[in-house]
Amino acid sequence: MEAPVLLHNTEEQRYEYRIGPHIAQIEYLTAEDGTIYLTHTRVPEALGGQGIGTSLIRDVLQDIDRQHLRIVPVCPFISSYIRKHPEWEPLVATSRAQNQEEPHQPVSDS
Repeated sequence: MEAPVLLHNTEEQRYEYRIGPHIAQIEYLTAEDGTIYLTHTRVPEALGGQGIGTSLIRDVLQDIDRQHLRIVPVCPFISSYIRKHPEWEPLVATSRAQNQEEPHQPVSDS
């Protein structure tokens, strides 16, 4: 299997891998200060056990790091990944109290 390509679906506020008819995804919300709240990881059952979720998390964290943003890992799978890979800890917002603005849904221009 070819390595999946990360897609950033800003309209749906999620990162995606499209693999055949399946979509593995990480959903997020963005706070006013730009902090990214990674809320949920979904890997279709048909793709389970292949390391897709782990690869998706790594690619998403690399993309967020390139943008010089910070995250709050709300999703337990992502939190667990960061605990096992402490090199990603610098991306984690130092305190949720410092990010007092609630994440929001973007307002449509139309």
